Amino acid sequence: MEQDIRYLIALLETAVESDKTDYKSAVVFKEDEDFSIKLVKHILGFANSGGGHIIIGLCEGATDKILKIDENLNDDIASSYEVTRLSQYVNSILGSQDRIDITITKVPYKDKIFPCIYVSPFKKRPYFCKKTIKLSNGEIALEEGAIYIRVPGAQTVKVAGAGDWDRLISQCVEAEHETFLRRAKDVLSSLFPQKPHIVKEKGLLKNLLDARQRFLKRIKE
Repeated sequence: MEQDIRYLIALLETAVESDKTDYKSAVVFKEDEDFSIKLVKHILGFANSGGGHIIIGLCEGATDKILKIDENLNDDIASSYEVTRLSQYVNSILGSQDRIDITITKVPYKDKIFPCIYVSPFKKRPYFCKKTIKLSNGEIALEEGAIYIRVPGAQTVKVAGAGDWDRLISQCVEAEHETFLRRAKDVLSSLFPQKPHIVKEKGLLKNLLDARQRFLKRIKE
């Protein structure tokens, strides 16, 4: 599903990196090259942190850190970002688990085409690497068994300290809640096919979620 073009253009206009948005220079995507390996690391980080956007075609200015349009961006670079190809490369680096859902939208802006990658969050469990990959200088970019997340300061890091684990656990709990609510909506839809408004009752769904939490708490006591 393509992202809202107006929203993506707004991301290009503001160009502020965060734990939900990252910007990369105009570099052609090619498997196993340094830029693409680092890109996979960021995709893993977003997938483990509630999702987010990676926009290709912006870089820092020569004298400051303000992001600007990369003049090297051209049609050949933009066309190298193809969703099937990128997804296959990313998923080849994952351990045995669900695949990461990636969407690429090509956004026309100021006479250039910007590849905008949207990374969906994990649905059941976090993603981890199945192999160690080094950059051309010998630096380890991806480590076997590691889990990467996005943290404040627009950084992608390997889960290490207690704060990182707390952040990841919160994402797991949120994902579990979303799964439960989707299933609850499906059950309500089947029970009340003639009353679709019931499925949209946020209060009812919240009560179901609260009841589930209380039940889980009781059986652990």
